[in-house]
Amino acid sequence: MEYPTTIDPAARPGTTYLSNFRIDWIRQALGSDLLLENWKYHPGDNSLWANPAFDDNDWETTTTLLAPTNLPIKGWDDVGWFRIHWVVDSMLINKPLGLSIMQAGASKFFLDGSLLYRFDERRNEWSGIPKPVIFTGKQRHILAVRYTNKSLGKFRTANLYAGYTVRLGNLNTMVEDAHHNERLRWIPNVSHSAAACDWTCPFALIYIFPGDTTTFVFCVFPVCLCCCHFFLITKYYYQ
Repeated sequence: MEYPTTIDPAARPGTTYLSNFRIDWIRQALGSDLLLENWKYHPGDNSLWANPAFDDNDWETTTTLLAPTNLPIKGWDDVGWFRIHWVVDSMLINKPLGLSIMQAGASKFFLDGSLLYRFDERRNEWSGIPKPVIFTGKQRHILAVRYTNKSLGKFRTANLYAGYTVRLGNLNTMVEDAHHNERLRWIPNVSHSAAACDWTCPFALIYIFPGDTTTFVFCVFPVCLCCCHFFLITKYYYQ
């Protein structure tokens, strides 16, 4: 399958093109959702930068990662704005898509000048279930992000990214993935705890009732449970 190319040759440079074909191609080829790149960046803070009519032609084009060895040329001073220009295929108009974010700081997302989402540094506010986003009416849209991270030095010392990433994809597929990942997260915790309990029960029975032959009969059941929990861990987590 050939990678999709520009759908609007007249669009301005720095525009990201969204279509069902491109989103599905990324999912099939890479097994992930579309990573939003091609961002325009300016350090500082100005609420006018959320306005879709604002001219950002002289802004720097960069990534949002704030990598230790690849910071924006204009630098980083605790807060900055990122903007991305979209041309949306007509088939995606009024269709809910999923937006997922990973971040090391705090952010505000504005779609066409209106506040869409706000996420602080607490992971439970932005991780997990993807957020819906709907493009209405027109094909051209602007996503502006006000991002703050006042601990850049600490992240650089630890050789970690201080920025954020955003992915866009099919909402239903992303929700299913989120539920699957959540299941993978709790299965080993519950299963390991249950297996540990099953394994200690025989020793507890032997200690409480030493020399009782019936104790060994009762020991068979928790040992079987331990084997079952080991099977569940192997089948649903490690595969």
